Amino acid sequence: MLTQVLLRCQNDRQPCALAMVVQVRGSSAAVLGDAALFDAQGKLLAGWVGGGCAEALVGQCAQQAIATCTPQTVELDMTNEASATGMPCGGAALVFVRPCLPPARLWLFGHGAVAEHTSTMGQRLGFDVVVSDPLATPERFPTACVVLPDDFTLASFQPAPEDHVIVATQHKGDQRILAHALRQGARSVALIASRHRGHLVLESLREEGFSTQQLACIRTPAGLDIGAVGPAEIALSVLAEIVALRHQTVCPSRAITLLASASS
Repeated sequence: MLTQVLLRCQNDRQPCALAMVVQVRGSSAAVLGDAALFDAQGKLLAGWVGGGCAEALVGQCAQQAIATCTPQTVELDMTNEASATGMPCGGAALVFVRPCLPPARLWLFGHGAVAEHTSTMGQRLGFDVVVSDPLATPERFPTACVVLPDDFTLASFQPAPEDHVIVATQHKGDQRILAHALRQGARSVALIASRHRGHLVLESLREEGFSTQQLACIRTPAGLDIGAVGPAEIALSVLAEIVALRHQTVCPSRAITLLASASS
C-alpha cells in the first residue's frame, strides 16, 4: 500500500515525505521500522507512525521537510499527557522524515545537435527532460520524458519554480519563449546565443517591460566558459552551469553585466 501510494505520487509529480520510526525507547505505540507517507500539507496518505497526536506532529515535520527540501527528525515523547504528543505510553520514538520530491524538469527548446546532446546529458543528471520544437521527434530524443512538436501557443510550457529552461532554437521565436519562462518563474533560463544576439534579445525584453531583476534569471551567453567546441561540449557547458546553479556555486547572471556594458 505504502509503495503504491509513493509510486502514484511520483507519477503525478506530487511532492510527499516518507516518515520512518528509526528508534524506540520504552513502551511505544509505534515499533521500529513503522513508516508513513505524508503530502505537502502534512496529511497522512498511507502507513502508520503511532497514530493520534504523533501523526499530527510528524505531519508538521513532513510539511517542513517538503517545503525546505531537507530531511528532518522529530522525537515523539510519550511519557506524559503534557508532552507534544499527549500519549502517556511511557516511552519515546525518533522518526526520520525524508522529502520525496519529483525531479526538476529541464525544458528544452530546439531540435539540433546541441539540443540532442543536452537532452541525453540532462536525463543522466536526473532531470525530467521536456523537448518542445516543431521538428522534434521521439526518435531524435529517446531520453526525453515528453516531446512536444506542436505546442505553438506554449500552452503546455508551465515550468515550476525548481525547473530550468534552455532555449537553443536560434530563431525569432526565442523572445516569446523567454518572456513566457520569465512570467512563469522558472529557476533559470539559458539562452544559447552570441553576446551580440543575447544583448538584442535582453534589450527587447526590457522594452517589453521586464525588470532588471527578472532579466537576471537569464543566462546568456549560456554555459560555463570551458572553451567548448562542438555541440556536445556546448551542451556540457550549459548543463554544468545549471548544476552549479542547483548547488548555488555559480556567479550571478551575466545578463546584467551584458546590459550594463552595452549601455555604458
